[in-house]
Parts: sequence; structure tokens; C-alpha cells
Amino acid sequence: MRWIDLAQGGAAVAGIVFGLGLLVVAVLQWLVYRRQAGIMERQSQLIADQALISKQTQRAFVFLKEIAVSLNRSPGTVSAYGAVIPGAIQSWRVAPIWENSGDTPARRMFVNFNCQEFSSRIPEDFKFPDSAEPEPSLIGPKATVQGSGVLLAGDIIGRLASGSSKMYLWGWADYNEVFDGTPRRRTEFCFEAVVLGNPQDGQVELGFPLHRRFNGADEECLRSPAPYPTYIERDR
Repeated sequence: MRWIDLAQGGAAVAGIVFGLGLLVVAVLQWLVYRRQAGIMERQSQLIADQALISKQTQRAFVFLKEIAVSLNRSPGTVSAYGAVIPGAIQSWRVAPIWENSGDTPARRMFVNFNCQEFSSRIPEDFKFPDSAEPEPSLIGPKATVQGSGVLLAGDIIGRLASGSSKMYLWGWADYNEVFDGTPRRRTEFCFEAVVLGNPQDGQVELGFPLHRRFNGADEECLRSPAPYPTYIERDR
């Protein structure tokens, strides 16, 4: 009987040891699975972060590169020695040059450009109104495009040179990226037009110092980008 009791006791101990072994194996498998799940989660997050960085570096980013200035003169004359004397400056044409620094095109882009003469500084509560109907535009990656401009007559230049008035130029560009699920983008600008030189002798240049308001991109802008016009979609 004692031999049977010992055998039964040994079997019980073996069962307990076997059960503990299974428990240890299960715990180790769970730890391995949890570690693998953590690695996969980190890899997924890394892939998502890399995709986000790729979008941010490749996305279209439209900004004002410069204000282009061209002169309109009256017909020139020829001196007694045959030299051409340029005619008097009648007006200046100023137009915005937009640039896309991204590696992808800007889609569904609309732009606007306006200006106004003031007797003194621009009012603090000025609303920067649009000139007319915003114009559609297209700009590829690493490219520039010139928007519609305005004419500044000679008498305006004279007043700016004398300091009797001030001129401000402002505008904006609304556009989309090529990536799905991204918000509509916007860039705003505002400059003061400053006359450098004497209009009487025709030696005049225009400078454009940055104004402190209505300058920014995306969330820095004074206004949110307007939705893409639905009538454009209907016309397609």
C-alpha cells in the first residue's frame, strides 16, 4: 500500500510540475507576443511618421516671391547726336509673382491682388478687401507664376514721393495639395509701396517693405481659405 501511495504522490507532483511548466511556457509566449506587438506598433508608427514627413516635405507651399515692376513711358525722342532719350514715365505696373517651393503642384488655386492709396498709415481695423472676382491659377512644383497686376499712375507716384499719401498692396492665394485628406491652404501678403528717387528726373524705383498685418501662411493667416468654388466643379 505504501508503494501505491508513493506512486500516486509522485504522479501528483509530476502533474503539478507539468502544469507549472505549461504556465511558464504560456507566460513566456505572452511576453514574446506582447514584445512583437510593441515592435509592430512602433514600426507602424514609424511608417506613419515617415509618410507624414514625406507629405510635409513634398507638399505644395505657395508664397509671394516678389512684386514685379514694369514702366510705361511716353514715346522717346532722338537727340541731335542720334541718342535715344527715353520718354517720361506715365505709370508703373506692379504684379505679384507667386512661387511653389514644394515638389508637388498646387491644385484648385485661386489668387487675388489689390491696392489702395491712403492719406496716412493703413487703419488698424482695415479689412483688406478683395479687388474683384478671384482669378484661377495654376502653378507646378518648383515653379513661379505671375498674377494680374495694377497700374500706378504718375500722379500717384508723385504723391508717394512727396509723402502726402501712402500706398499699400495686398493679396492672397488659396490652394490644395495633391494629397488626400489634407486641409485647404492659404498664403496672405501685404506691403507698402515706397518711392525711392525723384520722379521729376525719371530716376525712380519702388520698394516694398513688409507690413505687420495680413502676412502669413495657413494658420497664421488673418482669414481662413475659402472653399473651392462649386461652380468650377459643375462646369467640368
